[in-house]
Amino acid sequence: MSNAFNAAFEDYPIKLQFSLEDFRKKFIDKLNIDFNLSCGAFSGDRLVAFIFHSLENYEGKKTAYNGGTGVVQDFRGSQLTLKLYDFIIPLLMDKLVEQCILEVMDTNYRAVKVYQSVGFRQSKIFRCYKLESLKCELPKNEDILFKKTNYLELETLCNFDDVASSFLDLPVLLKKNLKNEEKVIAIKEDQIIGYAIFQLNGRISRLSVHQAYRKNKTGTGLIGFIYKYLKERPLTVMNVNENAVGLNSFLSSVGFKNELNQFEFRLNLAKT
Repeated sequence: MSNAFNAAFEDYPIKLQFSLEDFRKKFIDKLNIDFNLSCGAFSGDRLVAFIFHSLENYEGKKTAYNGGTGVVQDFRGSQLTLKLYDFIIPLLMDKLVEQCILEVMDTNYRAVKVYQSVGFRQSKIFRCYKLESLKCELPKNEDILFKKTNYLELETLCNFDDVASSFLDLPVLLKKNLKNEEKVIAIKEDQIIGYAIFQLNGRISRLSVHQAYRKNKTGTGLIGFIYKYLKERPLTVMNVNENAVGLNSFLSSVGFKNELNQFEFRLNLAKT
């Protein structure tokens, strides 16, 4: 399965090549892919096209999230993605799934056209960021302590957010994969006032500061902690809702560059 994924994405603009272990961490552990709700097309014993789905409640609806669609190069042009959706949509509806969602790069015009032909429609715009070098001074406020932790009560801390996360970083998914994520918290007067969840590859899954403690360098301190902990390797933040004005502004202020954008597409399956 990982071989089929690598073959399908070997010419993708962003490097998406995984070892078997990395594939397991990304799709089995983090995305919690449900292979009973996923599908593939085969040529003999060879998997040549696939759709991977994860199932969770998203914005109040039972949702199948497309965590990966791919067709290997020598089978493109055969409308396999359309055929796979024709196959899987009735199965999803039988399971009372109310909607399908996915993300696609806004410059991937071919994929956008395919998804629109299935019936998907744009619902959100996400910005994706990368930081090569920290462009700000780290805070010197001795009243705030930044430290690693092994435990986070995500249900409470998610109240820090102004705008809900994308499907990929839903608290329920993060909680299932928390053993594979690093956690750092900002503490003032024995209270957690900010936190971040990140991976050793530099991807920040979640970053949030309590509304009462913003603009005092707490967020900068969290980024600085991660940057130093990972020995100044590049950091990325994916799928920031364009409506999260404060977070977008903050990321730019500390040196993150908005390198690409993604559309969230939604397909309504609810019976009316």
